[in-house]
Amino acid sequence: MVSGKAAIYKHQLQMANPKFMVLDEKHADADKYFSGGVYPATARLSSRQIKSILLPLLDRLDDLIEEFYDESFLRGT
Repeated sequence: MVSGKAAIYKHQLQMANPKFMVLDEKHADADKYFSGGVYPATARLSSRQIKSILLPLLDRLDDLIEEFYDESFLRGT
């Protein structure tokens, strides 16, 4: 898994200061340990703290938000 800002340098795509993690069976929850995206942080909360707050909510998002499309629309019929 890799994260970083992509940019063109000398006509080639590259990532500036990439962060990466080699994934295997031991790291099934790698996103928990990976720094991932950078969220706008305040003086009191770091990006890592914001991510630790948001991740549990994202895992429960299906339970928190009701589906507004009916079954026939979702099936495409």
